Amino acid sequence: MTGGSVIRTNLCNPGHFFACCGMMFCADRMLDGVEASFDGDMFIMTAAGSDDPAGTVIGRLKDRKGTVRAEIQGSASSPVLLDGIPARLDFWDHFDDRPKIKLFAGQQTSEAVLRRCYDSLCECDQGAGGGPLDWKRCPQVGLPTGIDSDTRWTAADVGFGLEVQGMKKMRTYPLVEYFAHVGVQGYGWSKADDEYRYRAWGRPLPYRPAMAAAAGALAVGGARLFSFRLERNGSNKTFNMAREAALRHAPH
Repeated sequence: MTGGSVIRTNLCNPGHFFACCGMMFCADRMLDGVEASFDGDMFIMTAAGSDDPAGTVIGRLKDRKGTVRAEIQGSASSPVLLDGIPARLDFWDHFDDRPKIKLFAGQQTSEAVLRRCYDSLCECDQGAGGGPLDWKRCPQVGLPTGIDSDTRWTAADVGFGLEVQGMKKMRTYPLVEYFAHVGVQGYGWSKADDEYRYRAWGRPLPYRPAMAAAAGALAVGGARLFSFRLERNGSNKTFNMAREAALRHAPH
């Protein structure tokens, strides 16, 4: 291992947590010896032969144009293929036993949502300048996807429906939007009483054991448990902010 990447993360924002999972998934596909863990509000990732695996991942994705396409042409909810990673995303309409999580609605399509995330990522400046990377780096004005809790809103929040007023665009964070979609796909969902749960693991792990720890299938010392719900965001849905809960029988 040489060097590593450090990313500032708000673990009460599910979008940040899943962006970390997505970043690790991409790094695991592109680099060797990838390991990562959470330390407070920092996500730390190392890889063999890379001083900055997160910067390497972002750079390679930006170099691979036209890598977002619908698997089923003409289908609004088609699985989306991200050839540059590669990855297949279908968590909004998959056929296994995980809960379906569909945030987009109306005239939006899965391909358009992911392409917008990817195009925004490509406009983001690369790297962390030698310091920690922030998921809120290079904000843009656009359509939030509902996966980043920092960009959620409800009619009750603002006193009227933004869609009715034609005010759909707001500040968004492309690093979160893109990588969180990848991370949600790879996560083994834990759900109870309409709450979704995730665990931030506290020891360096490779990707697959890390995802098992995140879903609670692997006990890891220093893990932190969070839970959140979906809420209405205009005609779409969004992740709300998570709350931290005590872990029972947590390993030491």
